[in-house]
Amino acid sequence: MRSRRSVGGAVLALAFLAVVCIAVGHYAASGHHGAYYVDASLAATVGTALGTTLLAVFAALLAWTTVQEQRERDRPVLVVTGTPMWMVIRLKKEEPGGGRLFFGLENVGLGPALGIEVTATCTAAPDASITPAVIAALTPGYSAQQLVIEVAFQSETAARAADFKIEGTFNDRLGRGPYPILTEWTPRPSPVQPEPGPLPVAS
Repeated sequence: MRSRRSVGGAVLALAFLAVVCIAVGHYAASGHHGAYYVDASLAATVGTALGTTLLAVFAALLAWTTVQEQRERDRPVLVVTGTPMWMVIRLKKEEPGGGRLFFGLENVGLGPALGIEVTATCTAAPDASITPAVIAALTPGYSAQQLVIEVAFQSETAARAADFKIEGTFNDRLGRGPYPILTEWTPRPSPVQPEPGPLPVAS
C-alpha cells in the first residue's frame, strides 16, 4: 500500500513539474513569438532545476522514513508473563499488614528496555502504599522473574492477586518514551479449522 502511494505521489509530482515547465516556457516566449509558442530550452532548464530539487527532497524524505521505520522495529516491548502471585505479610499483629506481589516481565521486542518501573493499584484498598519494582535494563529475548511490588495497607484488608492491576513504563536506548508495559492483549486468532463431519456408520 505504501509503495503504491509513493508511485502515485511521484507521478503527480512529475505531472506538476511538466505543467510548471511548460507554463514558464510559454510565459517567457509568448511576448516575442506569439501566444502558442513555448521556449523549449528555458522549459528544459527550469525542469532540470526543479527536478533536481524534488529529487533531493524525495531522497531526504525516504532516508528519514527508513530511519524512523528501523527505530520502530528496534523498539523494546515489555509484557507481564505468567499469573501474578500475592503473598500476605504481617510484621506486627496490631498493624494492618500488607504483602508482596510477585510477577514476571519479558522483553519480546528487538531493542533493550531501560529505566523500567512497574507499580500496581489495588481495587480492594485504593489508599494502599505501593513500592514499585525498578529494573535498570532488560535486553531483548530475556525475562526477569520473581519481581516484587511491596504493598502496605492503611487498614485491615483481605486482598487477593486478582485485586491488583499491574502497570508500568520504560524507555528505549534512544531515550524515547515512556512506553507502557503490556499487561493485557488480544492474541491473534488461530486459523479456522473445518468442523468434522458425521462419523461413518458401520454397515
